[in-house]
Amino acid sequence: MKEKKLQEHIKEKHKSAANLKHTAGKHDAKDAKTKIIKFKIQRFDAAKDKKDDAPRYDTFELEVKDGTTLLDCLDLIKWKHDGSLTYRRNCKNSICGSCSMKVNKRTKLACETQVHKITETFCSDEILIEPMGNMAPVKDLVVDMGNFWAALHAIKPWIVHDGNFPEKEFTMKKEDAKKLDAVASCIMCGACYSDCNTLDVEKRFLGPAALAHALRYVDDPRDTRKKERLRALNKPGNHGVWDCTHCFACIQVCPMKVAPMEQILKIRKYAQQSGMIFNPGARHHKAFSDGVKHAGWINEVTLPVKSVGLNIIGFFQLAPVGMRMYFKGKMPDVWHKPIVGAEEIKKIYLELEKKEMSNKLDIKEPELFEHRNPNKE
Repeated sequence: MKEKKLQEHIKEKHKSAANLKHTAGKHDAKDAKTKIIKFKIQRFDAAKDKKDDAPRYDTFELEVKDGTTLLDCLDLIKWKHDGSLTYRRNCKNSICGSCSMKVNKRTKLACETQVHKITETFCSDEILIEPMGNMAPVKDLVVDMGNFWAALHAIKPWIVHDGNFPEKEFTMKKEDAKKLDAVASCIMCGACYSDCNTLDVEKRFLGPAALAHALRYVDDPRDTRKKERLRALNKPGNHGVWDCTHCFACIQVCPMKVAPMEQILKIRKYAQQSGMIFNPGARHHKAFSDGVKHAGWINEVTLPVKSVGLNIIGFFQLAPVGMRMYFKGKMPDVWHKPIVGAEEIKKIYLELEKKEMSNKLDIKEPELFEHRNPNKE
């Protein structure tokens, strides 16, 4: 009796899976609402097309039922309309991260993107589908993720220990384990890398995913090379944390709510707490904060000078900008006068500084070994 029920259950599951292939574009009177949707898909074949060629697009029309995902529609297009359409897919459950692609210019997972919601959001029944950005297309929606994985490898994504292992397992406090939760949720889909504005102009930037992942090892109490990691991530020539422009794009597109930019800012804070303040990014941060703390607003005169530091070439580069500002009447007042309420702002800063000191990263490790530039070509 049990075997018979099990066989019936398996038959039903197979029938449901088979029906999925044919029902994304079909409906009857009892179905949820349906509508005709156009899918404008970018096509490319590295074996035939040149990289500099203007992008070409094919448009497919489907009658789509409410609740259908973009991946369901792509499957239907491939199975019923054009078998040459190429894209990555695997789990269909937002776990593997394979099906990342640009949907109306923003990177999303196709398997969790509801088609009707997209048309309602953009008030259009046409959806533009393109390959991820900041990565070279290989065929249609498939891109070469080599640079993405190289950036991840550059941050040394493994625990480095000095060799003094405990007799049994490593123990970890709950609060330490909780620090790793957000970054551990990353599925390496590449959405943040795809939409990163810094990577548009600086291809050597390690990218949001790799840098967020780096925090996972900085925060891990089992790792004994925290200071070396911070030094490498903080060094300007390595295109690490100080190349981030705070554009929030990575936070907006991350399907797992990792918030890569927030993790990057934590690494910056740890580096500064460890005394790594002699680089343009850290100096700019301190000059900005000091100006606001002192007078309630930034000191536009000293900010660029303090950011450059004792760098003669940097001073010469600032001179033309300063001259243009002077002759255009844009030069700020030399006297940085406090605004009304500056004392209250100073109190807020002092309270925040106390909290930061209480959350300071405890770094205890052996002598540093020589750091190799992760982006060395």
